[in-house]
Amino acid sequence: MKRMKRNAVLTLVAVALAATGHCAFGLSLRLSQPGIFFPQGYDTNRGDQVLSVLRADKFKYLGGLTSYWEPEWSTTLVYEGDGQALTAFLAAWMRSRE
Repeated sequence: MKRMKRNAVLTLVAVALAATGHCAFGLSLRLSQPGIFFPQGYDTNRGDQVLSVLRADKFKYLGGLTSYWEPEWSTTLVYEGDGQALTAFLAAWMRSRE
C-alpha cells in the first residue's frame, strides 16, 4: 500500500511538472540571430552600431536567449571562437563605441 501511494505521488509530481514546464519556457525567447532589446528611448544610432558588431559575418553566432525572469531580464548570446576571435570581437565592440 505504501509503495502504491509513493508511486501515485511520484506520478502526480511528474504530470504536474510536465503540465507546467511549458510555462517556464514561455518566459524565455530563443534568438535565431543576435539581438538585444534596448530600453525605450535608447539612442537608435548607438543601438544600430551595437547590432552591427553582434551581427557581423566574421563572428559565428551559435544561438541566444532572452529571459524574462524577474528581477533580472537578461540576454545571452553565444558565439564560436577562441581567444583570438574574442579579442577581435572586443576590438570591434570598442570601435563601435567611439
